[in-house]
Amino acid sequence: FSILVAFFTLSTPSFANESSPDPSLMGSKWFFLGDSQTIGRAKQKHTKSHATTFYRIWDATFKGHATQTVNGVSGRTMNQTRNYFIENAKKNDSWVHFQESGNQLSDNGSQNTVKKFVNQFESLVRAINKLSPNAKISTETAYSFEAERMKGRDWKRYNTALYKSVVKLRSEGITVFVANVDNNIKNLITAKRKELGVDGGQQAVWGGPSNEIKRHYTGLGNLMVALSIYEAWGFDLDKLNFRLIPKDEVSLADIELCLTVIQQHRSTHTKRRTH
Repeated sequence: FSILVAFFTLSTPSFANESSPDPSLMGSKWFFLGDSQTIGRAKQKHTKSHATTFYRIWDATFKGHATQTVNGVSGRTMNQTRNYFIENAKKNDSWVHFQESGNQLSDNGSQNTVKKFVNQFESLVRAINKLSPNAKISTETAYSFEAERMKGRDWKRYNTALYKSVVKLRSEGITVFVANVDNNIKNLITAKRKELGVDGGQQAVWGGPSNEIKRHYTGLGNLMVALSIYEAWGFDLDKLNFRLIPKDEVSLADIELCLTVIQQHRSTHTKRRTH
């Protein structure tokens, strides 16, 4: 399942903070792909996925000027994402963002060990670099949805290996930006639990095993993922405009909470970059 979201404007994107990257470096042809998290399961319309949430913030802040293609399939593994990308890659893709946070046992065990996962991750990155040579590349650490005790659901070692792989790829001249989704989501849930209790705090961010959307993010969770991507690119989060995020989907207080959580718990893995 895929969707195409297009926004165009005659305005030139600008950004007030000189330490932030130039938005034009993101280009105008975006490709977001991954599993069902990418397409989104949230009940909220405009923050249904991190992809749509990211673009709404972008459009409000930088006046659009990009075409975003979004493709996500339930249960898709890194290997299957790679295969899909190879079949649908375009030379003029300017940015490719991908994620995987599902069951490690899917796809006949193509990622049931850390080593297999890393091999698939690096293979996908190299495919992007080859088939879309001008594209910036980014990905996310995977959140385990509090299912670490379930076989095939603990992403901690995978995330550690992913960071090491990114360093390796950098030595080959390939840069991959990593959104620190795992830590940011965990810290957001901790903050919401102080406000709403154990179950309420968790369900404010993602559905839960007995919830209709199960292990998928709510609008609030998707906002945090989107902000994690902005953080990975080095944008000043305080300069972002949230006017296109409906307040009945994510409140102003929760937007502020996300910003505070990221600022208070900024990962050592995340480095502010000047482009």
